[in-house]
Amino acid sequence: MKVYHERPRDQLSTRFNSEDVFRDISSLSVTNTLVGSKQWIVVPIPSAYSGTNWPIRYTAIDSDGQNIAVAGRTGLAHYSLLTRKWKLFGNETQEKDFVVTGGLLWWRDYVVMGCYSIVENKDEIRIYPRDSRLDNAFMKVTRVPTQVLLLNMLRDRLITFCANGQVSVYSLSLQENHSRKFIIV
Repeated sequence: MKVYHERPRDQLSTRFNSEDVFRDISSLSVTNTLVGSKQWIVVPIPSAYSGTNWPIRYTAIDSDGQNIAVAGRTGLAHYSLLTRKWKLFGNETQEKDFVVTGGLLWWRDYVVMGCYSIVENKDEIRIYPRDSRLDNAFMKVTRVPTQVLLLNMLRDRLITFCANGQVSVYSLSLQENHSRKFIIV
């Protein structure tokens, strides 16, 4: 857990050098700015994603503050602050096949979203693992009756609010076997 102490700007240490904090990212175009006494990191969204999916409509950060997910006109992308790498769909057709409609959030090491499948003409909840490449072969999907408008999470419970006024509560758990699989109840 990080603790920030508020101090007037004129009392900030002149010995602070942001290059010491982010020594090895010289090749990455991440900028940071000291605002007041808080450190901000600006992570540019890759043009390979934002060029065709602008505007960005949803963003999410995990509970550790180490992973960021964004969703624009179609598809999604996510970024790891630890590895300093973006993950994008390798298959652009898969990225263009769905639209995030109900928001994004992180559950453990997984990105959860309410979305609309253009190919199947159905509303769904999709879950993609953080550690695998972004590909539909690794996703878990659950159909929902109408468009997901809002998502929220409490521990291992996913709460959805749909366009028909229905609130649903799903229990999320991992089933450990040869490959990690989800159980959504």
